Amino acid sequence: MDLERILQYQKTISPKSEFKVISNKSDSKGFPNKFYYPNVINHWHDQRLFELGENNSLKGRKKLLKWFLLRCKLLLNHTMELYILVYQNDKTDSNKIFHAELKLKKILKNIASIEESIEQNYITGEYDSAIKIQEYCRIIYKEVLKVINDQLYIKILESPMKSEIEQADFIISESIDIEKITLIQKENNTLSKTRRIIDNPNTTIFKDGISFQIFNDIHKEYSKDKKHFKANYSFLFLAMNKDGFLVCNGPGWIGFLANNYDIVIDKIDYRQSGLNSKSPFYNSIKSSRIAQE
Repeated sequence: MDLERILQYQKTISPKSEFKVISNKSDSKGFPNKFYYPNVINHWHDQRLFELGENNSLKGRKKLLKWFLLRCKLLLNHTMELYILVYQNDKTDSNKIFHAELKLKKILKNIASIEESIEQNYITGEYDSAIKIQEYCRIIYKEVLKVINDQLYIKILESPMKSEIEQADFIISESIDIEKITLIQKENNTLSKTRRIIDNPNTTIFKDGISFQIFNDIHKEYSKDKKHFKANYSFLFLAMNKDGFLVCNGPGWIGFLANNYDIVIDKIDYRQSGLNSKSPFYNSIKSSRIAQE
């Protein structure tokens, strides 16, 4: 690493006297230094872990968010490792500074990769989770930058790493379109309210009236083909269950068919799951019923 870049790093240590204090394991009298930077970082990390454990709204996503917190802790540590080398430049091989900078860039990319998990929740329709994960990570990341600035005495956003720091922030903040999700949720709420108005004669089987109507339309055709009851009604269960139209399990479905329609199947044939020759008819009925409402 060239001298000019090292000097740019050195200029962002402020105040240098405070940085020197947190960089030393022992105080001026030789006793353990309570302000030593690993103590500061570990305290921050422990506090965030405790708060995460107490946050019930993030239940089910805590393993992922613990992973994110650990990466943020590594970001704090790698930042200090780089800056200690920069601070001691007269005693340090510049290659060590170069490799420390590479470590910092790598952890920033790792932190930004949380975008993939946020997007996955969005793609699968788990909009609330996507929003909560994004908001949590965005707040924590900004908090980490504040710790670097206020407690580690490094003006990181004025350093040669400015673009990488801001890029990670941008990726997390723009990983999903909040306005688009809000619009989708409003449309889903409107549709849900409409569905509740339609009569649902089997509330232990179907989610709502539209769900029953989809079943009933398809049943009118499937009931004519007695040779393929098991395949047809297994497919129908698996397709409707996947689309969220059912509130029953397999045995409940089998009992419903036998008690109400004299259709007897011994078990669900899971080979009928996914796209097959029955899918176009099912999708046509589903789209038609939803469009009518």
